[in-house]
Amino acid sequence: MPPFQQERILIEQKYPKQGPTAFRIPYYRPALMAIAHYYRAQRNPAVLQNAVMQMSTRSGGAQVRITNNARVIGAFKASREASRALRPTPSKTLHASIYGVDVRLSPDLVASIGGSTKIIFYNCRTTVLDPEMARLTLELSHHVLAQNGISIPLSDLEYVDLARYAVYSFGKSRKSSTGKIRACSRVIKGLWPQI
Repeated sequence: MPPFQQERILIEQKYPKQGPTAFRIPYYRPALMAIAHYYRAQRNPAVLQNAVMQMSTRSGGAQVRITNNARVIGAFKASREASRALRPTPSKTLHASIYGVDVRLSPDLVASIGGSTKIIFYNCRTTVLDPEMARLTLELSHHVLAQNGISIPLSDLEYVDLARYAVYSFGKSRKSSTGKIRACSRVIKGLWPQI
């Protein structure tokens, strides 16, 4: 990732409620909440329809945001994800220090299915998710979970790309990922004080 993009992402993380980036934090929250509620309601399709209708009738919401959240719900409804018998479970934000950088992990959905726990992230953007980025995200998430005493197989972490419907899940972490995470941590530590 080019340095200017890394710096932009770090600025958004360091100052999440300032300037024009403030909208990004909960941008897809309505769609993600609708997905979790859909599973809680035992895959009742009316939940998704109601969520879109409620977003459309809400005043004060930016039309672009409403359209994008409705797009995500539509993509979810059309995917195989909608037929999974997931049961959402409570989750919380986890914290870990990785090579001197504080990392927070907030999965989009934590759910149980068939006796196992799934940690799920959704790519809600219109841009197709890069498979390498999906893998690194899942490997880093697995590391954060382990630092918090949560022991689950990496294969139980999933990154669902709703832009083209693909589900990324991997059997084990690669040694090369550790080096990439370490290098990224050095960049963050170097840029952070200057932002």
